[in-house]
Amino acid sequence: MNDTESLKDRLARLAASNLHALLDVLENRAPDAMKAQVLREAAQAVDELRLALGRATAQRHETQQRHASLNREHEALTEQAERVLQEGREDLARVALARQLDIETELPQLESHLASLTRQERELAGMLSVLMQRQRELQTAALMPQS
Repeated sequence: MNDTESLKDRLARLAASNLHALLDVLENRAPDAMKAQVLREAAQAVDELRLALGRATAQRHETQQRHASLNREHEALTEQAERVLQEGREDLARVALARQLDIETELPQLESHLASLTRQERELAGMLSVLMQRQRELQTAALMPQS
């Protein structure tokens, strides 16, 4: 289990919790210390989720850069192979073509990884939105006077 899955599990439990029961506790029975602790935990969960989202975004960006770099290298190798063939250097053309084949093998793997990172980023952004809404609800509930 990776950190993202663990965080997703924790956040899913938090989001799925019975908010009304928690609000009842905050409004009717919980002392101020309990309210403050719940708010701290919600803030910590938001911070952890923001960090995970930032990591996913950075990984996606790095993978996109690698993909673009390999595409540029592939194009340059095509030109290089044509040029060295015209110069009669079949050995150099073979080396360029072999590298192109390596790139053609790596590109689909990067594309799959990019798709996975994009999905992960969307999921984390959605969870962050839900969690931030829950945090606002908790803050509002904590500010309400007890009856």
